[in-house]
Amino acid sequence: MLEINEEIIEKAKQTKSVEELIALANELDFQLTEEEAGEYFEALNQKTGELSDEELENVAGGGCRDTSGMLKVTPFYKCGLWQDKLGFRPREMGAGCIDCKHVFSYKIVYYCTHPDNIKR
Repeated sequence: MLEINEEIIEKAKQTKSVEELIALANELDFQLTEEEAGEYFEALNQKTGELSDEELENVAGGGCRDTSGMLKVTPFYKCGLWQDKLGFRPREMGAGCIDCKHVFSYKIVYYCTHPDNIKR
């Protein structure tokens, strides 16, 4: 079992891509899937400093974009594109993304799949 220490974390932070992070893990005899490496790479390379206006709006509204451009949202985030999963409740009755037909969840993260919310 690999013991993660500050030196390894610093080396991981210096990688420039998911592929480099996987290569580093392989050098250390530590196996990572591409998905795991992507999650670790994103966590290691979080932005710091001031937020752009769009980032600030996303945080205030409960949504932000991942590296693929998909909008990650909180279950109760509300946008003008909301459509009831069941097809009969008006917007005022909807609890938010958790009840929208355009959302899917993966590992407790909610993603909006509406074409207007996906940046390419």
